[in-house]
Amino acid sequence: MTINDYVGQLLVGLFLLVLGGALPPVLKKVWVAMNRPGPLTPQQKGELVKRIAEQEAVLENYRHYKNHPNDIILLMFQLVMAQIFAFAAAVCLPLYSPALKAASVLCFFLVFLIGLLGILYSNFASDKNIDKTMQRTQKTIDEAKTKLNTPSTVP
Repeated sequence: MTINDYVGQLLVGLFLLVLGGALPPVLKKVWVAMNRPGPLTPQQKGELVKRIAEQEAVLENYRHYKNHPNDIILLMFQLVMAQIFAFAAAVCLPLYSPALKAASVLCFFLVFLIGLLGILYSNFASDKNIDKTMQRTQKTIDEAKTKLNTPSTVP
């Protein structure tokens, strides 16, 4: 390598060093400006109000289950009964008519889906996790309300 190559590499290195020091503040300002929320349209406000109402209903449901733990057991019993009914339908449909094999497969899928739903819901609504679930739901509601009530200003 010649002396010109070394000088060229040194200049490129210095340029990148200066660029690396000067660019992050500019990029940070650009990032903040890009992520600043714009004003909500009436349609977005309506969807947000609807989502808040749904989350408040879910939170009320969790409060009910926290105060009445026997209702969780009844809900799980209902899910198990629905699973048994769907399994019986899945087994009996092909016996009734061979043309209903697709419906039988659908019923087996329904059995799997109901079982998965029961496992997930029992995890969220257990005595151990219901407080955490309620806090997460309340945090979601609070964030949505601040988003709804905060006027967005664009500089």
